[in-house]
Amino acid sequence: MKSAKEIDPAELNQCSMEELHELWRQTMRGKRRDAPPTLRRNLVRELAWEMHEQRYGQFDPETKRLLRAAMRAAEREIQALREGHPSGGRPQRPRPPAAPRRRTKLSPGTKLIRTWHGKEHEVVVEGEARFQYQGDTYGSLSEIARLITGTRWSGPRFFGLAGRGRGAKT
Repeated sequence: MKSAKEIDPAELNQCSMEELHELWRQTMRGKRRDAPPTLRRNLVRELAWEMHEQRYGQFDPETKRLLRAAMRAAEREIQALREGHPSGGRPQRPRPPAAPRRRTKLSPGTKLIRTWHGKEHEVVVEGEARFQYQGDTYGSLSEIARLITGTRWSGPRFFGLAGRGRGAKT
């Protein structure tokens, strides 16, 4: 078996538990703990960390603090998931029910006018979900907006009937 100075940390997964314990004794001689972790993955992780530090030096204190905090958060998340808390163990605040979307009721005969790239476009409301544009009838304002712009648009937004986010016209 190779000594702790000869083995690459990437090779630790191929070692037996006895070899890992021997590497632990060589590497950790009087450092952190006398007894190695009992779980193989923890033993490999701590050995790899220590071997990396011995070869390349330690992280600065701030980086160590951030890494420890990230590990604690990950461990809490894993534990919460094991216990069946999909939110990572944090209690979920009940969300208020979404406000129902109000649609602007357009009366037949209403004209919607929009200027696009210097050209005025007029749509006449014929009834529920029926709009007349350039002599043809369409089932949605979005269809007409797509014809005018060449791209997908929300028809109500394009014609100024609905805004974006809070405070939108509805």
